[in-house]
Amino acid sequence: MARVGGILVPLILAFSVFLLAQESLLVVINEFGQGKGGNGEWVELLVVGTGTCSTVDLRNWVLRDYQGNATGGVYVKFADIEVWRAVPAGTLIVIYNGGDTENLPGHFPSYPDADFSDFLVVLPHTHTYFVTSPRRWEGLANGGDWVLLLDAAGNTVDGISYGDKTGQTPHLSAVGA
Repeated sequence: MARVGGILVPLILAFSVFLLAQESLLVVINEFGQGKGGNGEWVELLVVGTGTCSTVDLRNWVLRDYQGNATGGVYVKFADIEVWRAVPAGTLIVIYNGGDTENLPGHFPSYPDADFSDFLVVLPHTHTYFVTSPRRWEGLANGGDWVLLLDAAGNTVDGISYGDKTGQTPHLSAVGA
């Protein structure tokens, strides 16, 4: 019986860590890209939630880069409006640089897609209803940068780093100029 307890306790601890990790990843940075050229950049978020039929409150969440703040870098804050209060699990949210739409990938719509019913929302960072001031997109650095998603309390929900900017996990060392 001692052997069973010796195995059971580590399994319970491992499962608990797994559950806590899953709970903290309510939204993940699913993809990001630098477009065809210029600053045609975009970030895709996937709302994971806590399971099927769950929702996540994204009001006042912030998408930013390494130097992103209210005065520089990439800084996009979700507005405190009803549509962000209960975003369904499975929803893809693409935020793109509204200042350089000519260099976005060809499959992006040429207009904002704010219809949440199809679980795909594509918005420019300049959209004045869905995104609150300040709105900045001065570009993701080609040589390396971070992409961070912060909840309304300022806690890091997900992050990724690439190139010569380390510090976020995962780190993609082979990405960059």
